Amino acid sequence: MPSDKNTDSNPQVFDFGDTTTRPFGAAKVPGFRLGDILLDRGLITEEQLHSVLLRQKSSGDRLGTCLLQMGLIDEETLAQTLSEQYKIPYVNLDQVESDKVAVALIRKKLALQCQAIPLSMTDSSLLVAMLDPSNLAAIQELKFASGRDIQVFAAPESQIRRAIQKLYSEPILEPPAGSSSGSEAVDGEVYDRLLHFELGEGTIEVVDE
Repeated sequence: MPSDKNTDSNPQVFDFGDTTTRPFGAAKVPGFRLGDILLDRGLITEEQLHSVLLRQKSSGDRLGTCLLQMGLIDEETLAQTLSEQYKIPYVNLDQVESDKVAVALIRKKLALQCQAIPLSMTDSSLLVAMLDPSNLAAIQELKFASGRDIQVFAAPESQIRRAIQKLYSEPILEPPAGSSSGSEAVDGEVYDRLLHFELGEGTIEVVDE
């Protein structure tokens, strides 16, 4: 199974083009279920899927949580499969560095609540790595706090936790004017440039009607 260890001691500044990998290809049909994708890829058996569905029914936990608890897959496999299920990019947070101006748009408390970490931003969008891409309530919270549309990426839970711990322990730059969020620790000069790249297909986007 893929390792969740940090193999890159010098992470690169987040770049959209470097992180749109689709390890398992595209789902066969829209809305393809998580368990079916894992089964189709030979990552779990029919018996294991039946067992995990019974556990989910009794516990009320997400299917992904049950799969992890039963040791059937690891966090990276789960995030990659969610990437396929929701047709969004997968990002390895140990290999990229978030834009501190983007991070400043979201307070640590909200990042922990939503299990999400900002990656970068444009004038109208905030790119965010999330544990649960289906959590529309969290996406709306991030949209309100940042004042920007949200582009969602899938990432492993442990990587998100490490990124939150690291980024919010460092001085955070002043958020751009017009955002609803602020920083609990503001210091340093605002970056003189932001990352610019073209947004492609394959993102969950929350926009105004």
